[in-house]
Order: sequence, then C-alpha cells, then structure tokens
Amino acid sequence: MVGIVGVGETVLAVRWVDGVVEYFADGQLLGSRGGFAAVGGSSELAEAL
Repeated sequence: MVGIVGVGETVLAVRWVDGVVEYFADGQLLGSRGGFAAVGGSSELAEAL
C-alpha cells in the first residue's frame, strides 16, 4: 500500500485485517519479500514487517 502521509493507509490495513481475521486462524500472514522479482530484488525483513 502506498500513499502520501496522512491519507489513512494504516486505518485501511487495520480494517482489512479485521474483516479477514477468520481466514488466518493461526495468526500468520504471508508477505512476499520479492526474492524472485525481476526488478528491485528482495527487501529486508524489517522493511517487510
């Protein structure tokens, strides 16, 4: 998610999570770090979190 500061990216993410929490019963959500991306390469773990 990308946007200028203060437009509500965090609120949108939190509301989305509230709506899909039942699909992640173990509390895990997989995030791609772009290891096989053609452009940009992999991201650092702290950046992905």
